[in-house]
Order: sequence, then C-alpha cells, then structure tokens
Amino acid sequence: MAGPTADEEPERVVAEHPQLLAAMQFKEWAIFLPRLASLQVELNSSYILNRQGGNPKFFDHMRKRLEDILHDFDVLQVSGKSVDPETGLVEAVDTVLQSLIAAHGFAGNRQFHKAVAIGELCVQVSDRINFQFPALVFWPLLCRLTLGDAYLRLRRRDEACQLLRGALQLGEAAAQAEALPQGQKSLSVVVGACRFLLARAAVEAQEWDAALRHIASAIEEIEGNIWYLSESKEDKESMSSVVATCYHFKGNCDFENGNHEMAMSWYGRALKCLESYRDLGSDFEQISAQIKLDIERAECLKPIE
Repeated sequence: MAGPTADEEPERVVAEHPQLLAAMQFKEWAIFLPRLASLQVELNSSYILNRQGGNPKFFDHMRKRLEDILHDFDVLQVSGKSVDPETGLVEAVDTVLQSLIAAHGFAGNRQFHKAVAIGELCVQVSDRINFQFPALVFWPLLCRLTLGDAYLRLRRRDEACQLLRGALQLGEAAAQAEALPQGQKSLSVVVGACRFLLARAAVEAQEWDAALRHIASAIEEIEGNIWYLSESKEDKESMSSVVATCYHFKGNCDFENGNHEMAMSWYGRALKCLESYRDLGSDFEQISAQIKLDIERAECLKPIE
C-alpha cells in the first residue's frame, strides 16, 4: 500500500477526525477485557444469537463486508492511492469494531469457528490500516486480543500464543515510537489483556512459572493505566471488575504454586477493589461470589502447619 502523502500526515488525519478517536473510548472496547463475569458480555452474546436467528446470512454478510474492505484496499493500492477518510478509513475502522463485537458474541455462543473467521479478517484489515496510519496501532492490538481469546477457547493454544506475542511486540514498538501519545494508556491496557491471555494459556499447560510471570506483567500494565481512561462511575466500576479479575487470577496461580498466604492476599485485594468502585452494575455480586468461593476453597485446602 502506498505511503502517506507529504501534505497529509497520518497522525494529523487521525487527530482531525474525532470519530476515529471516539471509537477508542473505553466504553467502546471494554467488552474485550478479561472479567470473571459480565452482563455486557452475556447481553452481547444473546444479541448476536438473536441476530443470527432473524438473519441466517448475518455471519456471511459480515465476512463479506470485511473481504470487500480488503478488496477496496487492493484496488486503491493498484491505482496508486491509499486509504484515507475520503476513501473509507472511518467506515473501515467502524466495521472492524462492530465485527470484533460480533466475533466476541460468536465465541460467547460457542461458535468458535465463526469467531475465528471474523477475527482473522479483522486482523488483516487492521494491519492494512495500521500500515498507512501508525497512530491507529490500537486496532491491530485489539484484533489480536479478540482472536487470541477465540483461539484459546478453540484449544488452538500454540496459534494463540504466537499471535499474542506478536501483539506484545506491536505494543512495544508503538510505545518506543510514541505512535499514539494520546492513546498510550489504552494501548498499555490492551497489551496487559494480551498478557492475561498468555497467563491463561500457561495455566492450561500447567506452566506455573510462566503463568505467574505473565499475570504479574498483566497487572502492572492494566492496574497502572486503566484508571486514567475514564472518569465516569459506570466505567470505573467496569474497570474495577477487570482489575479484580486479574488479582483473582494471580491468587489462583499463587495457590496452585503452593503459596497460600500470597493467594489469600490477592483474593482480598480483588474484593477490596470491587467494593471501592461499586456502583449500580450487576457484575459485582457474581464476581464477588466467585472470589469468596475460591477463598473458602483455599482455606479448606490450606496446608497443616
């Protein structure tokens, strides 16, 4: 694809089209972050299931739309042009986001092959966009996070890990180049979510040292950046469920690694985090109940001194 023209710097184009930045607002992509329980995720899965029931071609139409975008990019490239706001950039980004949400719903309904098919196309589209607009590196990262989750659910662990490691490399390169200064904290949170999935993959393989290493890095990335992404009480409550989920996972890893006291400490931190930002959402009760069950389990299985 042709590079940016001298009179249309990619970063300036992004800054001058607020819809591109609006799509990166926390509430638009919070659904993809790890949570022990989420009403938003459940409702999205139900919505996607209903959409398929009302339109049996729903998946095919979505896949075709992404394929059409890739074709349009190819046509632009052959003609010596490049994607920009006048040739479908904003529409392409919006299509990627809506497709990722649908892929997440497919995965929630255990339609993993559909989730993977859409996720792989989203990765291709977002990579083409990012080639032209480095400031939009957020999207290749988010696409890899969503596809990596689908791979893991489909037991394609090696592919998931390879994809997620690639996401980490993208995030590191973007941070060094300061590709998106105004969105660096969002990038860091998505990188942290990718590390969470790598920790999950390590647990599935019973590689506890790797799991502890990845979840510690995930907590550092997410905890240190997520609270800056929004000031609304609703978003803060959602953020607390993400952070508490990471704490809980760390507690489980410590427990399985024989560190009972450390596990109890992380469980306690998870409950405190939830309590600190409790608002009107319904996720609090479910997440708290799961953490308390694991506390009881840990107490019952506590080694006798």
